[in-house]
This record gives sequence, C-alpha cells and structure tokens, in this order.
Amino acid sequence: MLIAVIFFAAISAVMLVLLLREDKKNDKLIEENTWLNAKIGTLNEQIEKDTVPAVNAALTVEGVMDAVRFAGYVPEQDDTWVRFMVAGETFFIDIERLPQLFVVRDYAVDTKEYDLDLLKHAAHMMSDDLIMVKAVFLEDVKTCTLRFFVAAMDRNYASLKENLLSYINLIQEGRSRMGAMYDNLVKEKNEETIAATPLPPHLQSEKKVMS
Repeated sequence: MLIAVIFFAAISAVMLVLLLREDKKNDKLIEENTWLNAKIGTLNEQIEKDTVPAVNAALTVEGVMDAVRFAGYVPEQDDTWVRFMVAGETFFIDIERLPQLFVVRDYAVDTKEYDLDLLKHAAHMMSDDLIMVKAVFLEDVKTCTLRFFVAAMDRNYASLKENLLSYINLIQEGRSRMGAMYDNLVKEKNEETIAATPLPPHLQSEKKVMS
C-alpha cells in the first residue's frame, strides 16, 4: 500500500514538472509572438512611410502613381503620361507640368459616322456648360480624335488622392452630356430639313383641297 502511494506521488510530481515546463514554453511562445508582431507592425509602418508620399509633399510622378493606386487602378508610366484603365477605357495624366496636371480621355471619331460640324458644336456647348471638363478635336489628314480633359492644380499628393475620382467622373459626365447634345442637334437638323423639303405636286394639291 505504501509503495503504491509513493508510486502515485512520484507520477504526480513528474506530471507537475512537465506541466510547469509546458507553461514556461507557452509563456515563452507568447512573449516571442508579441515581440514578432511588434516588429512586423514597425516594419509595415516603415514600408508605408517609405513608399507612400507625405500628405503635404509636393506632387511628384510617384505621388501621381500612388494616387492612381489609391483609387483602385493600376498605373503605367512613360516620359509624358501616367496611364490607367477605368472600366476598359484608358485614361491619361500629363506629368510634364506638375503640379499642374491634365486628366485626359481620348476617343477616335469616325468622320463617316458622325456629322463633324454638329459634333464640334456639341463639344463647344458642353465645354461652355461644364466648368472643369473641356472637349477639343485633334485632327490630321487621316485621323480625328475627340479629347476630353480636366485641367487641375493639385499641389500635393493628398489633393490628387482626394480629387482623382472626381476628375474621372467629370470626364464621363462631359462625354455623356455631349452625346445627348449631339443627338439633339442631329434631330433638330433633320426636322429642319424635312420642313424645308417641298411636298410632291400631288400632295400639294391634296393640301390645297384640305385647306
């Protein structure tokens, strides 16, 4: 009986030692995890500090690209432009005259499909109607391009970061409004043409009888 008590006491003592060791291991793991998380947080802060421009820093090409990324798009850069896709359409930001910048969207015009005089008239009407967005035509012997653009002065990264989506929306609104104006001009021209077209002689006779 005494031997059994001693045996169970010894087993209990061994288990207690093992449990204490496990507790020490767990405490050490917790301590190491806490230290590691703190290091990761510090590292992330440093990365963000190194890669994202300061809020009031003067606007640079890198700041333009970061503002595009912040808006959810993927920027690509060449010597003149930062370009990015929005719903399948390519937008450009002129980076040659920072902090003045131009957000641009170009459309190729099929001169056989559109009445160019009416289209230019609609462009002038839209440009007068909306303050910030304008439309101009770039023409050469073979091509005709309709360019919508917003001219802005964003002196720092924070300003462009806040305004970029508004510039994109302005261009889309300008295009939509100009399209509606062009359709109205075409309709008015067609109605004037119909009104000015003489009736055939047999219809003129019917008109006189009816009057």
